[in-house]
Amino acid sequence: MAGLQSPVLVADLEESWRSASAELTRAVRAVTRAAALSTAEESVLVDAAAQLDVLTRRLSATPRDSVLVGDFGRRPDDTDGTRRIGDHNAQVIPLTIVAEGDSAFATWIADEVHEGSGGLLHGGTAAWLMDCMCGLLLEEMGTVGRTANLTLDYRAPTPLATELHLRSTIEKRDGRKIWVAGDIRVAGEVTVTARGLFILPRDA
Repeated sequence: MAGLQSPVLVADLEESWRSASAELTRAVRAVTRAAALSTAEESVLVDAAAQLDVLTRRLSATPRDSVLVGDFGRRPDDTDGTRRIGDHNAQVIPLTIVAEGDSAFATWIADEVHEGSGGLLHGGTAAWLMDCMCGLLLEEMGTVGRTANLTLDYRAPTPLATELHLRSTIEKRDGRKIWVAGDIRVAGEVTVTARGLFILPRDA
């Protein structure tokens, strides 16, 4: 399947291609972590870089116009309340987000690639998680909001290698403005809270 152009919906791609793309993305994440933690000899690092350069040239020979971003913009009749992101982009944290009413939930375990310092989750990664949880909740409700403001309070350290529970909830709506709250919890303890203001399109 050469020269694929980016479809409006991920679902428009053949299932076999989506599966192969997801496997490639998983492998890229794995090699990223391995490279970050490796203490291999210099010759091994040089050889690995050369092999990756070859693969990069092969993959770059048939680019699409833009990256695939998961379930954003999927078909209106797809309303099972579950959103997946990160299957086709190694830079995106893979999440399965479940929406229930005015709230959304997900779990995730961070590894060393997401470390800020001292074995703790990077604060910027926490902000990304909260923005994603809030934005996908709005889309699950049938609209798309642009982040106008996102404020975080870091209440306690968020550890790596531990299951994180992510949540977002609609607080209120006033015209095109929607306020969404979110938090990250570890074993029931809130480590991060967030509150965001999202602006809906004028035709929403």
